[in-house]
Amino acid sequence: MIDDDIEIDKLRAKATSVATDVTDDDLAQRSLEAVLEQLINAHGPQLIVLDVGDRYYEQRGNRFTLKYPFRGDLNLLMKVSPVVNQGSSSGGQSSAEIECDISDQFDGDFTDQLARFLAWLDEQIIRDVQVANERLERRQAVFAEALRTGLQPRWTTTRALRGAMELLQVPLSRPKRDRVEVSLHPAPLSMRVLEQAAAAGAPQWTLAEDMAESVVETIASFSRALERLPGTAERLLSQNEETLRDVLLFVLNANFQGRVTGETFIGQGKSDLLLRWEDRDAFVGECKIWKGAKALSEGLDQLLERYTLWRHSRIALIVFIRDPRDATSVIDSAHTTVRKHRRTQSVINAGEPTRRSDYQVIASGDEKRLAHLTFLPVVIG
Repeated sequence: MIDDDIEIDKLRAKATSVATDVTDDDLAQRSLEAVLEQLINAHGPQLIVLDVGDRYYEQRGNRFTLKYPFRGDLNLLMKVSPVVNQGSSSGGQSSAEIECDISDQFDGDFTDQLARFLAWLDEQIIRDVQVANERLERRQAVFAEALRTGLQPRWTTTRALRGAMELLQVPLSRPKRDRVEVSLHPAPLSMRVLEQAAAAGAPQWTLAEDMAESVVETIASFSRALERLPGTAERLLSQNEETLRDVLLFVLNANFQGRVTGETFIGQGKSDLLLRWEDRDAFVGECKIWKGAKALSEGLDQLLERYTLWRHSRIALIVFIRDPRDATSVIDSAHTTVRKHRRTQSVINAGEPTRRSDYQVIASGDEKRLAHLTFLPVVIG
């Protein structure tokens, strides 16, 4: 574990540097947990994400190379895996590779032997990823603790100072009294950028993942705006769920060039939100009002079993909570419901459950293919 010790020392030094770059404004405007989550996602060790269904091969005579595309630490995976003997990495995307010789490995019933070999290899790769991720989780914990140590005193001081100044009605900057300014932030990822990347040869499964994450971030920003405008949100909800969904569609289409549709027929039902790109359903979302754990579980059944086809890599469930007095217990109950759902396989990230949690789930169609579910609770009122 000498390598781990060296890596941990580097992570502590990196966390100290990252903490220094955080502005006082950022600390004042957001919870410490939200700041930590963003920094860990941007600068900390990331878990390896690999779907054996994405594997492919290249042949050279009697030899072939089986390749498993994934995101994460290629060097660490090669260290812990007894079967991955080489790999390549570029632009944050990696490929774990296993070289095989047909004449050495197979004889007789070739198809049957190859099927057994691939099944064994898939199981081995999954175990190796789990071992690597256990190490990465320990490294994440070290990075997070070092970040917290560097930021906690500043966060406490900044919040106390600005809170006191606000009570004393002392502004941080000279107030503007003759006009109102609204800041707009365009989406960092557009359909045009994705299509250019695809034309340049980037794999579509990578682009679909990036696009879905951009959609999730846009929905999260919209949700936070609703929480700051409870009166507006309540008026929207007082009509029906579709009204609020339509406003969200307007925001999404403004960022994704009209490609996001509502109530689009797919699978066996209708989805509230669907983003289709290059004949691929890259994102499927559902908006629900909290009506109890049983209703949420039924909504998950609907989302995972009726709507989601095997090609869907990303799914989102947005739940609006109308009673802020009991919001904490409601959110805890909602997360428990999602976590214990029969199609939930594991928790990907639950760093700040009041804002967002991510889960690995089984979608309909191909039971071996896992999907990424993002759960977004929105407290109104």
